[in-house]
Amino acid sequence: MLLSGADKRIALLVEEEDSSPTSERASSDPLFSTPNCLPEMASAERLVPLTRASVSKGTALRVTAFNAMCTALGAGMLAIPHTVADVGVAPAAALFVLLPLVLERTSRFTTLCADASDRALLADIAEAAGGPWAGLLCACVVTAYNLGTTVGYILIAGQLLPETLMWVLGLHHLPGKAPCIALVWAIALVPLSSLPSTSHLKFASMAAIVLEAFVVAAIVYAGVVALTSAAGGSTGTHMSVNWASTDAWAYLRALPTCTFAFLFHANVPFMYAELRRGGDEARQSKYESKVDKFATAIRAALGIISTLYLTAGILGYAAFGESTSTNIMQSLSTARGHTLVPDLVVQCIQAAMCLVMILSVPMTVYGVRIGMHAALFTGQAETPLRRWLGALLITAPAAAAASALDNLGTVIGVLGATAGAFLAFLSPCAFMLLLASSVPAANRPSRLECGAILLLGVVVMVCGTAATLQDV
Repeated sequence: MLLSGADKRIALLVEEEDSSPTSERASSDPLFSTPNCLPEMASAERLVPLTRASVSKGTALRVTAFNAMCTALGAGMLAIPHTVADVGVAPAAALFVLLPLVLERTSRFTTLCADASDRALLADIAEAAGGPWAGLLCACVVTAYNLGTTVGYILIAGQLLPETLMWVLGLHHLPGKAPCIALVWAIALVPLSSLPSTSHLKFASMAAIVLEAFVVAAIVYAGVVALTSAAGGSTGTHMSVNWASTDAWAYLRALPTCTFAFLFHANVPFMYAELRRGGDEARQSKYESKVDKFATAIRAALGIISTLYLTAGILGYAAFGESTSTNIMQSLSTARGHTLVPDLVVQCIQAAMCLVMILSVPMTVYGVRIGMHAALFTGQAETPLRRWLGALLITAPAAAAASALDNLGTVIGVLGATAGAFLAFLSPCAFMLLLASSVPAANRPSRLECGAILLLGVVVMVCGTAATLQDV
């Protein structure tokens, strides 16, 4: 998941140094006509910078759907079972149906604005809609989102590392979280985050996808075992079901968490540009426009994500009830988890998750580091010393913040309520209202629809932040 755009996954991972003929082609393409003072960065979770040379010959609809799905899936999935436990089964099910419908609309707004502005990067669209300061604001939000995601990754690794090290090294005492984070920061995070390229870490993207599938399978298995035991009347297996919470704060906490878990919007312009450049123009298409074709891919991705989240959320809640942790991996490592899932399976998944989180941090830091260097040393090459200093300046505060925090739900909630609300609700509607005159009337949404979604974004941002920070 992890932060803003072309997540970590194989199909969107590109090298900045690529000097293929595509860069020449891109330089004359109107999609790439406006330079940014800060490079656009992939924003879903494990990200890489998206350069204008990245948009190459295009992608097929299935690849676009896969990219969108991979961008959204990530750390947010670990908090979904706790969200179900917090708001109740029925509201959670409704949320996983209604929220994707809204996100599909805002995704469509962004593609229409990409057409209207002839831009392929989110900050460029913001600049076309609101001027240079709007573009800078958008780039800064994406950067902040990526920094927050870095904290989330380190926190997840820190929560799982003590038991993992105890199992792998055969320790007799459980080490503390802070020393584990400090150790990993010194020997892994700083060196990996100072690499000149992310090419050596690309395998982490596919590993993350495979691991997330195993985590969902483990949650489903635990939930099925718990339900089977309860149905069989085993002692101590009775659980009262929270069908719908009466706590209004619970719903306000759930909105930013789910927004974060579904977020892929920072990558929409880039993915749409790739789809638009692909395909055989001479062949008859069943879609009226590329916007409609892209919308089909997004609907497919959101449908799969909703199904995964709903399944993992409900069965995770069935397995652990009200004691479900904000990080489901922590619940799997409890005594209850070990009774539901074989110990070896839990330990292997924990160790693999730690490794993926550690390898995901450099993927996120890379884009932030490149953007920071471009802002401070415009037009200058990044030297080894600057790479190391940049890695230190970015990872040290992130590691310190992760050491001080214990609740993954707080990190995800704050990110979802702030940057998530901006990227998923506020900016698409604002862009649409500002560029409406350049959008064909047949495709133009009503001001009422944009206003309603803007209001939802404000509620998520203001009330969601307050609800998330209520218990901190």
